[in-house]
Amino acid sequence: MRKKQWILLLVVLAAFVAATAGMRGYQNKQDKKEAQKEEAEKVYALQFSSDDVTGIAYEKDGEWLAFTKNDATWHCETDTAAAIDGDKMKTMLSSLGSMTADNTVESPADIAQYGLDEPSMQAILTFADGSEKTLTFGSTNAIIGGTYVQISDDANVYLVGSSYVNTTLNKSVDDLTVDETEDATDTTENTTGDQTDVQSDDTSENSSDGSDISVDGVE
Repeated sequence: MRKKQWILLLVVLAAFVAATAGMRGYQNKQDKKEAQKEEAEKVYALQFSSDDVTGIAYEKDGEWLAFTKNDATWHCETDTAAAIDGDKMKTMLSSLGSMTADNTVESPADIAQYGLDEPSMQAILTFADGSEKTLTFGSTNAIIGGTYVQISDDANVYLVGSSYVNTTLNKSVDDLTVDETEDATDTTENTTGDQTDVQSDDTSENSSDGSDISVDGVE
């Protein structure tokens, strides 16, 4: 009798495990479909790979800043002494390269109503194939938020997040340079390593001298 109860319990447990696994598999499929649907519904005002960009110039506080990439290393054309952080440049370009639009105005006859006749900011991207794209940002939408932008060779006007102007491109040369704390950490580590090597050498020499004295004493 007890054996039958154990068998029944195992059957119920197996059924429960199978049902749980089936539900998880179904939920994963649903989540994947939902993610694919959301991606398919996205409208990109601009899309590119950050690795394909070899130069960017944009306005910052009324001044144009220009950066170029040579052999995977970024340089500032307007401040040649600046040590530009490649990771920070990649972060900026990755953000611009996945610029999604909240709304699209198809081929408007009058772009002035979107502030594009008097841009609030402009940026120029240069790609490895020699092509360029100019981003012209206009006014903000006071009702739903966002900033209007038009991309060269595209007649449409897009409403995108204002963070592209206020954060992504709102970078000074200092904002894009290598952090001094990182340099200081590297220098400290190198110095510590050198000191350790020197101490190790001294210890080895002292040990050798000590051995010689001990032998002399025995003799």
